[in-house]
Amino acid sequence: MDEKETETFVLFKGLNLHQGDVIRGRATRIWKAWLIEDLVLPKEERRLFIVKDTWRDDERRPEGEFYMQIGRVPGVAAMRSYGVVRVDGQEDTVMSRIRRGLQVHARPRCIDMSQKDTDPQTNPSSTPDRTRRNSTDYGCLVDYLPPIDAPERSPRGRTHSRLVMETYGWPIKMALTPLETVQAMRDALAGHWTAYKKGVLHGDISDGNILITGSKKSRFPGRGHRFRPREDC
Repeated sequence: MDEKETETFVLFKGLNLHQGDVIRGRATRIWKAWLIEDLVLPKEERRLFIVKDTWRDDERRPEGEFYMQIGRVPGVAAMRSYGVVRVDGQEDTVMSRIRRGLQVHARPRCIDMSQKDTDPQTNPSSTPDRTRRNSTDYGCLVDYLPPIDAPERSPRGRTHSRLVMETYGWPIKMALTPLETVQAMRDALAGHWTAYKKGVLHGDISDGNILITGSKKSRFPGRGHRFRPREDC
């Protein structure tokens, strides 16, 4: 985690390269990766890592900070490193890449179309934006068709970030037996409780965030399992 040291990874398999369902998403991409120095080894002997690339909302803390705060404990995925992507020595952000330093401060955009009859099930139900109470509202009070007295504000910013994980596995829904499901839930609960005692409350305990790793390093008998803190903890 020394900022002066760097590691080079070779991305060899995409795990999540799908387009987002919303315009203002994080554009998350996830790959399997090897350290370039391990390429001299047979495949079965190379260390496997997970590289997560995302455009983090500037109002959120980096996901890696939560792993640092929790530490390496049973039931929680192990992080190797994290940081902000830099291009030509400058942090890669919406302001530097898209807006090119242009400062904008204006009323919310106005689209000349009715939003009243929109099916709420087709719209995102939440977004990481504390100024909007963690909700995305396509009605007339927030983003679209704002009232005349809508206040001016600056657009939300995003920062290009990456996270490298040492823990990998399968979502709990892919468990092969009821016993494996129970073991995974037990380990995840232990990890959740440990994180809570260290000041981190997980915000999304879902099947995609509880992994079956097959690790033999768990302090529990049988197969090891971990849960993954998210950046919106």
